[in-house]
Amino acid sequence: MQNVLLLQVTHHYKAIGAKEIYLLTGRNTTHVDKKRFIPIHDVVHKLTEDHMKILLTVYCITSCDTTSGFHGKGKKEVFNLFMKYAKTFQNLHDIGEQLNLQKLQKDACEKFVALLYGNENLTLN
Repeated sequence: MQNVLLLQVTHHYKAIGAKEIYLLTGRNTTHVDKKRFIPIHDVVHKLTEDHMKILLTVYCITSCDTTSGFHGKGKKEVFNLFMKYAKTFQNLHDIGEQLNLQKLQKDACEKFVALLYGNENLTLN
């Protein structure tokens, strides 16, 4: 649940209009205090406009509350791919705005998954 909130607040940061936003995460137990604040504004400043455009789409494709994750592929691998190839996958930015996937969107999804599994021998135009 925290990942969903982190991504949603990150995605909507500019629209919210606050200079700084902190997300409280973690929990307290009788033995350990794992609560911490994540500075959303710092996260947003590390992302380019290309990253921001595809942030929610990549999250939904690779494992959100309504989809399963890819076997053997964790959040860190997806994040590294997202950071490295965000400009390449701009065709993902408007997925969900129409009922059916367009060819460019479908191709971008397939290439993203292929890269996730190590196939770097594809055309990334």
